[in-house]
Amino acid sequence: MIRVLKILLFGAFFLIHSPALIAEMNELHKAFYHQTGTQDKKKKHKHKREHKDEKRERTENMPASLEGMIDLGKVVFYFSEDPLINRLPSAQEHKGQNEVQTEFIVPMAQAQSAEAKTMLKKLNASSGPLYDGKPLYKVNVEHVTRPTQGLKVSISYDAQRVRYDMKSFDSISNQKGLVIRFYNQALLNEIQKRGTNVLQLGYAARPRKSIVVDCGHGGNDTGTPGFFNVIEKDVTLNVGLELAQTLKKNGFEVFLTRDRDIAVDLDARTTFANVCGADLFISLHANYNQNKQTCGLETYCLRQELFKQKMPREHKQLCCIVDACEATLYNRSAHLAHSIHTHTLEHGKKKYAQLADRTIRHSVAQVLLGTNMPAVLVELGFLSNKTEAELLSSKSYQKILAQGICQGIISYLKV
Repeated sequence: MIRVLKILLFGAFFLIHSPALIAEMNELHKAFYHQTGTQDKKKKHKHKREHKDEKRERTENMPASLEGMIDLGKVVFYFSEDPLINRLPSAQEHKGQNEVQTEFIVPMAQAQSAEAKTMLKKLNASSGPLYDGKPLYKVNVEHVTRPTQGLKVSISYDAQRVRYDMKSFDSISNQKGLVIRFYNQALLNEIQKRGTNVLQLGYAARPRKSIVVDCGHGGNDTGTPGFFNVIEKDVTLNVGLELAQTLKKNGFEVFLTRDRDIAVDLDARTTFANVCGADLFISLHANYNQNKQTCGLETYCLRQELFKQKMPREHKQLCCIVDACEATLYNRSAHLAHSIHTHTLEHGKKKYAQLADRTIRHSVAQVLLGTNMPAVLVELGFLSNKTEAELLSSKSYQKILAQGICQGIISYLKV
């Protein structure tokens, strides 16, 4: 009876205090699941690599494939409006010895498009890494009409081994994002006891560095069109293949998210990079602007200020450790972005002296959010600008850009 009264009160509170939201539904556009770990690498990918990392002391109660990894995966949603998040009165229910279920509702939200429905179906069929045959966490999303109309997000997780956090952000495409991050509780406890020497953020020292080159778009996702029938997906593939060869000649191990004209989901790209255990992630794109005079090179990376806390945080001491680890990752991404941007700009000006410096920028792109290693997104130029469209379609300029990016990576790794 008490539980029913709580639900009724919650519904009444929402109706009274949220009249603006009732008038218009908040549309869920997309949902992604970025996986982590190295557990199924040989099965899922043709690429094989031999790990020669120093042996680390096993983190208690965690699969060997996740040892030293603080990030256990991310689930990301894109809405038309900033989502209101309400925890349901039955906030936590113990389903087993360690399993806990927490439920939230996004009032007046819906997934109407075929793409959004397909993405939710895929998400609901997925789960986190396994421990003793059981998933460490699982997220399920469904439409509900009680206690109010909206989307209910149910999170089931192993409370002994997993911690989660929820933040909002504005995406690079100006959509309203919500990210649920899952963390390795056992590793957080180890860090408290023994310090960060037990930590592996995905860029530990190795004799031979590995790089994931992400050729943006592909297949039916053509990207932006430009002058002279130049298409973004072709530019990114050509520059990416050239970059891969240049990196290999300089002794790097290279993985490509695509090596031909095929479509690859954004979370499949990031999962591939995470599962490979790569040291760096470089995503290549070409730009567009209504103003045909706009031109130049841009490089993107993440920073903590882009994310806003969406729910009260428990265990603040452990959360401080998470924040410190993320700050380290984003700082390394910023250094990588600076090095790549500087050297690519320098090399590009050898052929195109007017190449404009549009600086390093900070925004949330999905491939940057989903990766566990330092990651940057390079906008190689504007296809909406005649001069740059012509340059970006030429093999000689593509090679110059690849050389600049490679030199930027080499310079970053020397620091």
